[in-house]
Amino acid sequence: MEEKCLEADCHKCVKTNLSDCLIVPFEDPPDNVRQLLSYFLYKAPDIESTHAKQISSDKHTIVFQQMMENRHFKYQKFCNNKKQMDKEIEKGFFDCSSICLKCKRYICLKKSKKNKPPETELDCFLRHIRNAIAHGNVYYKHAGNRVFLVFNDYNQAKNLSARIVCIKADLEYWRGVLNRNAPQ
Repeated sequence: MEEKCLEADCHKCVKTNLSDCLIVPFEDPPDNVRQLLSYFLYKAPDIESTHAKQISSDKHTIVFQQMMENRHFKYQKFCNNKKQMDKEIEKGFFDCSSICLKCKRYICLKKSKKNKPPETELDCFLRHIRNAIAHGNVYYKHAGNRVFLVFNDYNQAKNLSARIVCIKADLEYWRGVLNRNAPQ
C-alpha cells in the first residue's frame, strides 16, 4: 500500500517500514525503554496484573484527558464496533505497512460486553498497550533525538484492534500522570 501521511504537505515525515522496526520488547531496546515497557505491561493502573493499582472509574475521563494534554496527537479515535474500526483505519492511514512516525496518532477498538458498562477510554488505551507488549507487537526506531514507538494489538481473528504511534516521551509523560492519579 502507498505510503501516506496525515498532513498532505508533511515535510518532516519519517516514513518507516514497520517490519524493519519490530523488536522483542525486553531484549532489543535500551534499558530506559525496557523499564517503560515493563511499567505498561505490569504496573499501569487498571490493567490485568497483580501489580496494577486501580484508578476510580469516575476519574478515568479526567486522567485520560491529562494523559493526552499537550501531546500533539494528529488523529485520536476510539471505535465501538468492527465496521467503524475498518472505516477509521483507512481514514487515519493505519492500514499501511510503511507509515509516518512523526504523525502521532491512535485508534483503539473498545471492548463491549452485554450487561456491563462500556469500557472507558483510559482502560481501552492501557489494555491495548499492554496487549501489544505482551504479544510482542512493539515497533521501535531511534532517529536522532527521538525514539518512535508503535504498538499494534490484534483480536482473535487477527484483525487490527489498536495501533498507537507515539514517542518515548509520551510514555514517560503518561506514566507520570498515571502515577500521580493512582492510589498510593
